[in-house]
Amino acid sequence: QTSHRCARWARLIILRAFCLAVGVDAILFKIQLLYFYNDMDDVSYFTLVHVLIFVVGELAIVRLPMLVRSRLVLFMFGGQEAVLSNERHAMYIVWQAMVVRETR
Repeated sequence: QTSHRCARWARLIILRAFCLAVGVDAILFKIQLLYFYNDMDDVSYFTLVHVLIFVVGELAIVRLPMLVRSRLVLFMFGGQEAVLSNERHAMYIVWQAMVVRETR
């Protein structure tokens, strides 16, 4: 049982390290291509389009709508301090329920 658990952890760590290495290599390769095909000293329309395509491609990795929504909720209900007290958390839950009720 213990050896099986250790083998699963080792496999998980090796797989994650491999994925990290491949991901970093892919990003570095994309940056290198972007720099090679675009003269960064002379910024033109096509350079900006290539940079925009690169940024959109990299942002697609992150679940941006979920991240933005969580930050927005923290700002709306947590105020400038971005701290949700028990009362404000209850208000957030009620607000979610009202949104669900309205969309049905």
